[in-house]
Order: sequence, then C-alpha cells, then structure tokens
Amino acid sequence: MNFRKIISIILTVIIVFITGCQNANTADNKPKDEIAGKITLWTNRDSINILKLSAENFKKLHTDVDIDIIEVGKTELKEKLSLSLSLKSDLPDIVIAEDEEIQFIINRFKDSLEDVGDYIKKGDYLEYKINNLSFENKLYGIPLNSKTAVMIYRVDVLNSLGINAEYIKTYEDFITAGQNVLKSSGKKMIALPADIENTYRMLLNQLGQSYFEKDGKPVLNSPKTQRTLGILKKIYESGIVQEVKSTKDYINLIKNGTVAAAVLTPEGVNSFIKEIPELKGKLQVMKIPAFEEGGNQAVSLGGDNVLLLNSSQNKKAAIEFSKFTTEDKDNITELIKELGMIPSYIKYYDEKWFGKEEEYFQGQKLWRLYSELAEDIYAVIYTKHFSKVKQSVQEAVAKIVLQGQDAVTIIDELQKSAETSINLSVNRVGAE
Repeated sequence: MNFRKIISIILTVIIVFITGCQNANTADNKPKDEIAGKITLWTNRDSINILKLSAENFKKLHTDVDIDIIEVGKTELKEKLSLSLSLKSDLPDIVIAEDEEIQFIINRFKDSLEDVGDYIKKGDYLEYKINNLSFENKLYGIPLNSKTAVMIYRVDVLNSLGINAEYIKTYEDFITAGQNVLKSSGKKMIALPADIENTYRMLLNQLGQSYFEKDGKPVLNSPKTQRTLGILKKIYESGIVQEVKSTKDYINLIKNGTVAAAVLTPEGVNSFIKEIPELKGKLQVMKIPAFEEGGNQAVSLGGDNVLLLNSSQNKKAAIEFSKFTTEDKDNITELIKELGMIPSYIKYYDEKWFGKEEEYFQGQKLWRLYSELAEDIYAVIYTKHFSKVKQSVQEAVAKIVLQGQDAVTIIDELQKSAETSINLSVNRVGAE
C-alpha cells in the first residue's frame, strides 16, 4: 500500500468521525417537542372521522402525543359527562358537542370547562358560532364546523321534464316545480327528514327567528312562526315530499332518481362525490329557495364545537390539538377534500383552493358557495331549555302540518306551555 492510499484512508476515517460527531451533537441539541402526552377525546358520530383524520395529521408533527378518540352518542353525552365529573374519574380532555346542546352544557358544567378566550381570536370564526359558545363574558369552546344547508338537484331529471332548476328562486317556485314533477312522472320533488322539527327549525332560522329571544324567553307563536308553518304545510299538502330517516336514504333516492332534490349539509354533498361517480354532471347544488324573491337563503343545520375540560392533565397538548383541528389550513384543506367539512374558521375562506371549480357539479364553485352562505346565517339562539322545548315543538308542528289541526290554537298553547315549563324550572333552581 503506497503512501497516498494510506493518507487517503486516514483522511476518510477522520471525516467520517467528525461527521458522526456533528450528527450526534445535532441530535443532542435538537429542541424537544413540548407537545406530548395522552389526550382523551369524546366525540359524536358526525365528527368522529373529522377528529380521526385531524389526529393523524397532528401526530405527524407531534410524535409524542397519543390521542384516544371515543365515540359518545349525542343523547348520552350530558349524562356521561355529569357522571364522570361527579366521580372525578374517566374524564376526557376534550369534548365535541353540537350547537343545540352547547348552552345546556355551559350552564351546567361551566365550572369544569376551560375559558378559551385567550387561546383564539373570536373574530377569526363565524360570529353566530362564537355567540353560542359565549356565556357571562367567557368563551367556553372553539367552533369546529358549520353544517350550512344547500339544495341538491338531479338536473337531468328536471331537464327531462322541461324544468330549469335555475328558475327556482322561492318556495312557491319550488312547489310549482314539484307539482309538475309529480304530475309528469309520479316522482316526488324532495326528500325531507321524518323528524319534521328539523325542517321547521331550518325554515324559521331562514326568517331570522329561533325558539327563544336573546333574553331567553320563548317565542313560539309569532307572525314569523305562523308564516313558517304556512309554507311548510303547503309543501307537505302539495304531495311533493318523500320522508327519509338518514343521509343514506337521501343519497339512495337521489341516486335512483326517485326524488329530484334534497337539502344537504356539506358532508352529505361530499358523499356524492366520493361514493357515486356515475352521477357526475347530473347534479347541481344551489341555495335553498327563499320565502320571497331576494329573501335570505342561508341557513344552518347545526355543527359541532370543541370544548376543553379545565381538569385536563395534558392541557397544553389538548389546546394545541384543538387549535390545529380548527385553524391549521393544511389540515382543514384535507378535511374538506376528504370529508366535506366546512370550517367555522373564516380566515380559511380566503384560500385560493376554496374557490376551485368542482368538475363533478358541472364546474360549480361548491365550497365557495358554502363559505358565502355560512357567513350570512342568522344566529340560532339556543338556551339551556332548548332540548325541552324542541320536543314540544316537534309534536306541535306535526299536529299542524301533518294532521291539519288549527295553527293559532296549537302555537298559543305551545307558547303558554313553554313559559310555564321554563318558569317552573327557574323557580326550582332558585329554591335549590
């Protein structure tokens, strides 16, 4: 071995040694990820896939975080949370709750919920969602999504009958078109949920009214109430409605061309893109009809929110995951593309991708339509008494719309019953 080869080998060994030391030092000096630990999260079925996908994305950035996602039914959430808090065991770090339950949960469990007012900017989110999460100058949760409603039409079916969906502007237009569909083909115009209260609340929200005033008093027999009941009754009496029990039913009826239209959330519309490629070019998404020409066409079918418990042993990780889920733009883009989630985070609405043309829906800017509608939604005023009043409204609306009973008599009785029930509830709490 000559001298040059010996020198070359020695230099190679030195370089390898130095490089190894540098790599070791780099690894040693790498800042440790402060986001670590286990997070337990309770969520309803509607948002479980959203949370699972977000957790996968979050753990790519924070490998030392373990996120345990547990499905808890909407009807059992309050009872399960109450039991866990009383026993001080098996408590989650994060709870996902829908809009209509928020005020009840805040009123009952506010001492156990984290005030997140310092963690987010309220102005970055849909105002009506922030208002619903606020109580006594505190913010008890982060808005997750908005289930903004649109009408989906089988335009190929309508066009074959000489009906142009573009001309359906009002409910009167819609009823007329539906009667033509029924007469010409025997098909129903629209699929609506068997739970008629959902449709009634949507229409009432469209007129800017809820079941309660801002001061918490029930308002169930107003002129807007009567107007809503009038149009809903007319829709049902026209014979154009097919009742359904699930989103799957909506999809199957539209797929088969059995009905020509349905009111759907973003997640429901996304199901068509993902599951029924053969309908590409045969569907169109539009705003729901208005009560009158030029009237409001933006309504909410609900949505979910992220609540944090102040007892969390991994509060930093829980807060960071919550903000990542609701605010990280790359994460939100994936949630939209994969699951059709429309975020409550309005800072995202300026993203160029949000305005892309959706080839499946004849080049419509589907997601831009949703964002524009979301910002125009009238706030639904929920209170801790909402679930109690909701059941009474369901029964009253069914009597009026489906059974033909006198509207004025029924809603006056409903108003008196709600006032009595709420007053009794308030007095009972005061006595305790």
